[in-house]
Amino acid sequence: RREWCRVRAHWRTEWRSIVLSDESWFCLFACDSRILVRRPDEHLLPACLRSRHIGPTPRVMTWVAFS
Repeated sequence: RREWCRVRAHWRTEWRSIVLSDESWFCLFACDSRILVRRPDEHLLPACLRSRHIGPTPRVMTWVAFS
């Protein structure tokens, strides 16, 4: 990335012909159903547990492009 930026650091009008885009998926619930436990004495406390989602995991895909 640094090299890519260094080569284009002097660009002025060239940026007018460039479109940058990206996309990402976001899970609405925990995607992998893992339960993280941080302290041994809290592993069964209800406040330290998350319920497990059963069935297909709803996801949202976002896409953005700018010039």
